Amino acid sequence: MNILLILKRTALIILCLAISVGGVILRMQYKSLLSKQAENERLTLIVDSLQARLAKISSHLDHISTTLSKQQLQQQQLEENSEQTRQQIRKMVAQIPCANELVPDNIIRLQRNALTGHSVSG
Repeated sequence: MNILLILKRTALIILCLAISVGGVILRMQYKSLLSKQAENERLTLIVDSLQARLAKISSHLDHISTTLSKQQLQQQQLEENSEQTRQQIRKMVAQIPCANELVPDNIIRLQRNALTGHSVSG
């Protein structure tokens, strides 16, 4: 009977050790799970923040793109208007015979003096 009692006690001790080790392992896994959940929540907040920033940047980029397209169209229209004006001026200059002639220096000096209020000196 002694052997049977020793075997029962040994089995009981082994069972207690197994339960204790299992409890320790279970506790470690639970702590690891809590840590991973906290990290997951932190990363979720970061992702949400980054997604909000990305949405703002995307909206801003759309606005810039629209503005740039409008400005390019306006620039093209202004260049076309400018070219039409140049052509009209060329036509008008071609129709005025004295438009291509140089103004004598004396006339320029007289006009400058008249505008600035200086007297004419010979």
